[in-house]
Amino acid sequence: MQWKFVLDRPEGVDESVTGKFFVMHPSGEQLGKITELAEQGKVRAVVDSVFKLDEFEKAFERLGSGRTRGKVVLRLDDEE
Repeated sequence: MQWKFVLDRPEGVDESVTGKFFVMHPSGEQLGKITELAEQGKVRAVVDSVFKLDEFEKAFERLGSGRTRGKVVLRLDDEE
């Protein structure tokens, strides 16, 4: 991981909150371990909501609401 810079804290945000922008370098070994943990049910992704691709504006509204608990997903296929 390579740190780029510390982000400015928006007005009204508590001083205990910090934001950092960084770039990750993928590791095949680490991704393999994460895959094993997911397959064993020891870790899982938390999904807040799923939207069809043509509903991207609703997805971004949800993301911008600050009320999400988990990932907001855009579905690229028509499966439910």
